[in-house]
Amino acid sequence: MKWISVRERPPEKGERVLVCIQTRFGTQIDIRRHLESGRFVHFSHDGTITHWMPLPEPPDAKDR
Repeated sequence: MKWISVRERPPEKGERVLVCIQTRFGTQIDIRRHLESGRFVHFSHDGTITHWMPLPEPPDAKDR
């Protein structure tokens, strides 16, 4: 999977995705939900979400 710029294309509304957040401390990766308002659930104001990608599928039950 490749990272997608939020400027290029936002995720579907309500979708949970991996996000890349640029902060004053460096790059962070987190899981966030893209809201109906077009914004992300974002608990910290110390950064900017620049990219996202879909969450991978969970492992098969036989692999757990």
